[in-house]
This record gives sequence, C-alpha cells and structure tokens, in this order.
Amino acid sequence: MFTLWSVILLVNTVGGVIEIADFYPYGSAINDQMLARIDDASTMINLSFHYPFFGSIYQEAYLSTNGLITFGTANSEFVPKPFPLPTMQCVATYWVDSDPSKGGNIFYKQTTNKTILRKISEEIKNRLVSYSKFNAEWALIVTFDQVRPFSCGCNTSCSSNITYQTILTSDGVNSFAIFNFYQLGYFTGAGSCAGFAQVGFNAGDGKRFFLMPKSNTAGISNIALFQSNVGVPGKWIFSTDTNNIVEQCNTKGQLEIFPKKVLYFGACEIRISGVCYKENNLNVSVLIDGVSVQCFFGQWQNLHCRVPFLKKIGKIDIVIEYNSIKYKSFIVSVGRDDNIVVKNINKIQNESNIHGNFSLEWDPIDDDQQSIEFSGYQIDYYINNQGKIVVENISTLQYGQFSNNGRVYLSPVLTPNNQKYVELQLIRSIFLAGYFTPTSVIAAMVIKTENSTGTMHCTNWYNNQSSNSEIRRIVEDLNQRKPCLPGIPPSFPNKIDNFVIDEVCNPNNVKSKIMCEMFHRGAKACYRSTKNVGDPVVQCCYANDYSLLIGKPAGGTIGFGDLEINTMDHFKKDVLPFITCCKIGVNQCDKYYEKRPSINPRPIRPRIPRNANGDPHFTTMDGTSYSFNPIGEFVYLTTQNESDIIQSRISQYIDKTGIKKNASIFSGFVIKGNDSDIIQIELNNKQTFSFLVNGQSLNLDFGLWNFNGISLSYENNATVVVQTNSGIRFEIIALDKALHTILTLSDTFKNRISGLIGDWDGNSSNDLKLPNGTFISGNSSNYNIHFNFGMLWSTSNKTSLFTYPNGLSWFDYQDQRFVPDFSTPIDYPQCNGSKACNYDIQVTGSVEFGMSNLVILKRTIDLKQTYQNIVQTCPTNISVLNGNVEVKVNGSLVQYSLICKDGFNVTGNKNSSCVSGSYTPIGFCDFYSNFSERLDFVSSHLIGCLIACLIYNYFIN
Repeated sequence: MFTLWSVILLVNTVGGVIEIADFYPYGSAINDQMLARIDDASTMINLSFHYPFFGSIYQEAYLSTNGLITFGTANSEFVPKPFPLPTMQCVATYWVDSDPSKGGNIFYKQTTNKTILRKISEEIKNRLVSYSKFNAEWALIVTFDQVRPFSCGCNTSCSSNITYQTILTSDGVNSFAIFNFYQLGYFTGAGSCAGFAQVGFNAGDGKRFFLMPKSNTAGISNIALFQSNVGVPGKWIFSTDTNNIVEQCNTKGQLEIFPKKVLYFGACEIRISGVCYKENNLNVSVLIDGVSVQCFFGQWQNLHCRVPFLKKIGKIDIVIEYNSIKYKSFIVSVGRDDNIVVKNINKIQNESNIHGNFSLEWDPIDDDQQSIEFSGYQIDYYINNQGKIVVENISTLQYGQFSNNGRVYLSPVLTPNNQKYVELQLIRSIFLAGYFTPTSVIAAMVIKTENSTGTMHCTNWYNNQSSNSEIRRIVEDLNQRKPCLPGIPPSFPNKIDNFVIDEVCNPNNVKSKIMCEMFHRGAKACYRSTKNVGDPVVQCCYANDYSLLIGKPAGGTIGFGDLEINTMDHFKKDVLPFITCCKIGVNQCDKYYEKRPSINPRPIRPRIPRNANGDPHFTTMDGTSYSFNPIGEFVYLTTQNESDIIQSRISQYIDKTGIKKNASIFSGFVIKGNDSDIIQIELNNKQTFSFLVNGQSLNLDFGLWNFNGISLSYENNATVVVQTNSGIRFEIIALDKALHTILTLSDTFKNRISGLIGDWDGNSSNDLKLPNGTFISGNSSNYNIHFNFGMLWSTSNKTSLFTYPNGLSWFDYQDQRFVPDFSTPIDYPQCNGSKACNYDIQVTGSVEFGMSNLVILKRTIDLKQTYQNIVQTCPTNISVLNGNVEVKVNGSLVQYSLICKDGFNVTGNKNSSCVSGSYTPIGFCDFYSNFSERLDFVSSHLIGCLIACLIYNYFIN
C-alpha cells in the first residue's frame, strides 16, 4: 500500500526499539481487565463510546486471543486469512496463532482518563499534522504481555513470546489505531511453518482493506518491529474513521498541512507531513506559490516551512519534490480580517514621543499563550517627481520584546538616510505545540516623500492618471457589464452575483469597522468584483438600510489593482493614492474620486431560491414540483458546455434502529463552477459536514474559505453555503441525518441549465427536460417521472465528479433495482397539508424527518422574501451623510434633490433623475475646509491615529 524508508533488518532479533516504558500503563495493578487464558477465545466488550471505523459506528468489540479486534461478530480463527475478507470488520494488530494458556496475559481497559487521553492526543497531533486539533475523548487499550505461541517449531522456541499494545481512540468523529510493538518472538503459532502473522485492517465488504508489507510471510515481525509510518521504529498510527485507512507517510504525492489558513503577508510557519523520507536522504525541494523556500525538519519527520510574502488572497499551491516524486497540496491565503486566523488586539495607543512610537496591548491570559513573536515586513515606497510610486525594498523585520503584562513596545524603523518606511505589518503569533498560529494583526502606514506636503504627491498622481474622458468611457462600460446592485439582502452575504464582500468593510466582522470608517466613512458594507480578467475592479458600498452609496465619502470606487491577484499592486494603485489625496493632501480628495468614481446601479429582478429536500422532493427554477426517490448519483445541475456542474448522491434511508426503509435521502454533493476547484460535501459520523477539495480531505473550521473560482462558507454544524464566481449559490442544510438544499442562480444561467433542477426558460411546461433535449410533462405520474426523467440523469463511472474511498467506485453507490413507494400518502396533521411531509412520514416512519420539509420550505420562503425586498428599479431611498434626498416619482421618471445640513455644502449633483434604472448619481455634502479639521477626524480612529500622528510629526512639524 505504501513504501517505507530503508532500515537495517536485524536477523534473529525478537525485540525492537520500542520500550515497555513507551507503553501506556497496563496490568492488573491498575485494575485492567484480563482475557481468560484460553486458546482461540474471543470476548465481547460493550464499548462506552461510539467508535467510528471505516465509515460505520460500533458499540461492541470482540477481543481475540489471536490478536484480532473485530466488530459486529466474534472471530477466533487462528490461521490468518489475507485481506480483503467479506463480512469481517476488524483490526489485526498481530493476527497469529497465540495461546495465553501456555503463558502470558492479555489486558484491556476502556479509559476516559484525561492524562492518558492528553498523551494519546499529543501523539496523534504531533505526527498527523492535519489532525492538530484532535482531542481524544475515549480509548480502548489492549496489551499482549509475553503471550506464548500455540506450538513451537519452524525456528520458534516454545519459550518465545510477543508483547505489543493496541490503542483505539476517538473524539466521536475522528478515530485512530496506534500500534506499539516491543517484542515479536514468533511469526507463526503452528509448528508446520504455516499461518504466518498478518497486520492490517479490513472493512468487511471484500474491497476496502489495508495490509502491512510482508504480512503472511516470515518477514512480518521485522517489518512491524523495525519500520514505522511515523518515524519511530515499532510505532504505527493510522486514521480509521473514514472509508479509507489514512497513513502518515506515502509515495502517492499527498501532503498534510497545518495550519491550512495563513496571512497573505507571510511570516507564518506551517508544518507539512505525508512524505516517506529516508534517513540518509533528506534533500527536499519546497515551492510555495512558485517561490522556493528553505525549510527544516522537526520532530516526527514533519517539515517546518516559513510562508513567504504572498501576492494574492485565496488558494496557494504547495509543491514538494522528493526522490523524483512531486507531492502537491495547498494553503489558503487570507487578509487581516479573517475570523479564523485573526483575533483582535485589545488596545493600540500612541506614545508621546517625537519619533511616533506606539505600543500594542492585549490580555496576557488570553489564548493560553506561552510566548509571543512579532514579525512582518518593512516595505519602502516613495513618490517621485512624476507622481509614480516606487518600491525601494522589502525586508523582513523581527521583534521579540515580550513582557508578562501583555505589552510590546515598537519603534518606527528608519532607513540609513533617516527616511521612514511606508508600511509595517505586525503579527502577534502564539507559539503552541511547535507551530505559530497568527492571531492578531495591525498595519501602520507612513508615507515617505520627496516633497514637504501630501498635496504635491496627490497632484503628481492625478496628472499621471488616464484622462477624464477615458475614465468616463471605463465607467460607462462597467455600468453596463458590472453594475452595482441597487440594494443587498439584510444578511450582508459573503457573495452576491459576481461580487465578494470586501474585508475592509465587512459588517460581519467587528474588526473591520475601523477600516471601514477610514476608507468609506458612513458605509455599512462594501463588495468588490471577482474574476476581473484585466478589467478594473468594481467596488460597491451600502448603507445601513442596504441601499447603494454613490460618491465621496462612503461610496465604492473602481480600482486598477486587483487584490485577488496582487495585494501590493492594489496598495500602490488604489490605497496609497487615497491616503495621499484624502488623508494628507489639503482639499485634494475630489481629485481621487474624479479618477476613482463610483459605479451606477442596475435594475435587477429578485432571485428565485429553489429547494430540494426530504426523500428527495424538487422544485425546478420555473416552479414545477415533483418527487424523485432513487439510490445513486445524479446530475443536479449542468450547463450546456458542462462548465458548471452540481452532482448529488442519494442513499437509502436508515432509521435510528438501523433498519433500511423504502426511502432515500441526499447524502452528498459535489459542486464545480466555471474553471473552479471542485468541492465535495458529505455528512460524517457525528452528522456534521466533511469536505474534500479536488479530492483532498480537509478539516475545516467555521468561517469563509476561498478557493479557485469557488468559496465555501461553513456557518455552523448544520449549514454550509457554496458560491461560485459564475453565479451559483448553493445552501446545504443538515437535518435529521440528511442533506437538504436551497439553490439560487444569477440571471446568466437562464436558458443554459438542465438536470434534476429543470430547464430554466420561464416556461414551466418543458421543465422536465431529458439529456437528449426532449421533455416529459410535469403532470406525469411519479412512476413515469422516476424512470423516464430522473433515472436518465444518472451519472456514470466516467462522468462522476465524486472522489471515492480506496477500493470503492461509482458502482458501489448505485442501486438500479431500488424502487420507491409510489402510493398516495395519508394526511398527517403535523404536515399542515404538505404532500412532501406526508409522503416522508409514511415511507420512513419518522415524523421528525417528514417535518424537516417544512423547515426547508420556510427557509426558502424567507430567502425569497429577502431577495424581493431588494430595490428592483430606480433607488427610492438614497442615503447621504449630513443631508437628505427628496424623492419625487413622476410616471416612469424619478427625480432627486439633495438638501445638506447647516454648515455643509453640496459637492457634485444637487439634482438628479432616474428612468428605467438609468440613474445619475446624486452629489454629497462636504464640510472639510482645512487640514486640521481633517486631521481631527482621522485622529479619532485607531488606524487614523497612527497615520495622523506619524505623518504630522514628519510632514507638518
């Protein structure tokens, strides 16, 4: 199954490297139970924990004196049979003909002792890096202590014995098996040199299994004693909960990485495992986003690498080359406001110092911290006489000052010419268990200039921008192709059509409030366009009432640096000019908005959310409802050129007592957008979500995860929202051991889709369209819909996008013989007339499952109402700071008049109008007239304080 590193095999040696002191405590002295000293016995143990094994859950185990732990049924066979075996679910630590009646003891115990579980957890965390958050809740420890063979002969002494330990452990979702081999004095218990020992796992379906190399041969004892998959000869650790046995190291090109999310400006350390290194060859090449990085080997053969400065936010490829094999994986690069990676610094204060020193403070007891490291980058910019931004250098900074009261003092760095750097980004990192977890960030920006004030720099930048006529052409083009929506849903979703929420102004993240006030004062949320492909980036900002804001100071702007592609380019082209013109330059902000104007809204029609739920009941995009209850994998949605695809897995319903019912449920989905990564979502043993991205299993925390062309918002244990850049929003809800969905599509999919979701063209009569382009009537019988529509949308072994466990394939998830119940159900009072609810209660016997249809229906109605509340034509409620807008409707014409408060003057258009969604932006009310007033405002905010104080000292005084 995998290749291990080279070792020296010791001839005629029965003891290995593992010592008894390395075992977990065992024996009668600590009240372990003991198997009867009987040959070929198997004893049942009632497990006090639900143990996941090969995708099933067990509460009973059987311990055999021959080294087997079986589930479901006892097994006392003494002659090992090579895996795979049907109808036998087992862990074979060292399956051989042993006989404790000849000598030795077999101890076992279940434990929830915190000290033991903590040690088990640390073993797993340190050796399987993708499980770095695993915390064992239960363990079964089985110890063979000097157990004798059944018979001697075949170079086996009658006094030889075996001593080893098996640990099964789990947290209820993830489970593991740990083998510790101390002494293996015989490899067969038969005197006739037959029945050689076997080590491995068997799923019981005749397909899925794992065998240690040299099993069923005389070489098995040497392999078990002197080799390993975790770098400690004699110790083996396997993940056993899923459909696969997960090995620590491999030659299959697979990597495990922790942490999976990193901050885009680097300096974070990641740990990488998965490669089977040879002790005499540790020459390895590591590329992160195409950049070669230096790494070092830590304990447990884990590779420790420091992430370099990254040029984009999103999926970052990692490639390791070792022994001519390329191992590939990825990390996800995020900004400063990611909820998973970043936590807030409690306080930042300016020190009264001519050099603009500042300090960071936090709660010293927070995060169970052991030590603190500050690191980051010094990035030097200046603006030359032609108004161009010039990058001088990028150098790494390190800070290590830490005090127990949680306070670190930092001073601005001076160049050799006593000129200040532009941007210093500081990371607070918690050093836990050998890895750095970034938890806090702050950015302080100072601009080094060749002139005495910011006014000249803004003018230089302005003069080097495109002409106003060219800017107008760009704006008019974007107004047609990428207009801002006139309103957004109250939930402020992470994505809307081809826009993603801008972390500079994200109302779902309290830490972004300060940045939002600085760059878009008065806005509640901003969005930026995605997949711009050379286009300027469109930014759209919205008020508290979810209406679009236009112009200075709160409105969004176009941008010529794409944050998704290059963060520094965005900073130079869009952020730095804003600071220069609007925060430093006197009366210069209009120049910035002249070259970076807002984009107009467009008329939109409400989204149409469509649900699929229960023992699958579908509603097509044009409103036709039908039921389709098979077992297999099907095309839920596909476009004409198959650029966007959703496939569903439908499995047989099993009730709480384990009885299979004549019903089916959604058990998995795989989603692919246009040129996007592929995301697969299923339910695990605890009925929470498990994820695969491009076939690679991921342990994901709650939060937003951005991949290539597709994002995943893991909101809680019951809800996941997948959105593609092409315009698919797919909400997956877990209820009563089944998945349910709500689909919404952008208008670009109209007249382009088919599959179980139907043909979307505004005509419900042709919804049930077949793959060949013909269709059947939506009024057809359930029998006709099942066989002559639904089953025709079955995937095939070649077209399936699902990733399958080792040993399984598409064929193992199909049952063409399954026929659902086509009878008309009775009315149940709990269902309030819902046919789907009535049917599901009848076929499953579960009222709870039937009523899950009502939950999804209500969620669908609520979401539809949310979209209907979005302004559909001309905006009728325009939010303007320091003023009001009077709106008058005259037929198809909407007229606007801007009235500013006392002390504020109208800038831009005082009067405006809108016809059929063509809206001319209204002006804004502005009161700023001098630099001191502008500085007073900026100084009242956290980031503004840093900028204002440092700039004032160096540019004003």
